[in-house]
Amino acid sequence: MTFNSTRELPIVWRIVGELSPYLVVFLLILSQPSVGRELNTYSIDYKASAGLATASATRSFLKSTTNSYELLNTIEVSAAAQSIMNMTEKSRITLSDSQQLIPLSYSMRQTGYRDKSENIEFDWVQSIATISTAEQSQTVRIEKEIFDKLSHQLNIHSNIKKTTNKISFNIIDESGIQEYQYSVLGYEDIETPLGQFPSIKIERNLPKSSSRSVVFWLSSEWEGILLKMDQMINGAITVTLEIQEGQVNGKSITGR
Repeated sequence: MTFNSTRELPIVWRIVGELSPYLVVFLLILSQPSVGRELNTYSIDYKASAGLATASATRSFLKSTTNSYELLNTIEVSAAAQSIMNMTEKSRITLSDSQQLIPLSYSMRQTGYRDKSENIEFDWVQSIATISTAEQSQTVRIEKEIFDKLSHQLNIHSNIKKTTNKISFNIIDESGIQEYQYSVLGYEDIETPLGQFPSIKIERNLPKSSSRSVVFWLSSEWEGILLKMDQMINGAITVTLEIQEGQVNGKSITGR
């Protein structure tokens, strides 16, 4: 890998370090089904840029058995046309008799920039989750309304339609259980590589001590898919992610 200046390399690693955890989190969000209906399935491609680094990502949500689904994210970050980080995330969920989403497992593998791994297995009979990383394994007591970092996204759009402008979820990861909060900022028509879309503008409410701010736009017409995301890091580095192409329930996504 070569760069125009030796000072560029630390900048690239910094961008990748900031970029990788947050691109995956906001790649796509779909609503819950109505009672008696199946979840929407999809496959979508995205691209992002952050200074010298670029990223391509794919997101798929497919039915695996009669009442279970698999949500899969892949992302590759490159600099100077060289791949420097790959990440794969997978979440398995099932639908209860009352059509509630229940997470079964979550896994993450990252290689390149920094090798990391994480696995979560949900045991709803014992009401515990087992969290495993390369360094340790622990069990955490869980309740009914808890999700992993991917599966909670399936509820955001439906919660916007059913509740107020504030949304929150209890999320489990290697740090234990924490609350993710979101605010609806309004409604906008935005331009994307696929055309113009009416959208819902949402902000991730991060702690005041965080150096990041994240705003994203969900489609109002295509089952709440993510169209665009902007992230500011330390008030200076902008990460922009946009939809490139995809299908929902076998139909190609198009703007107006």
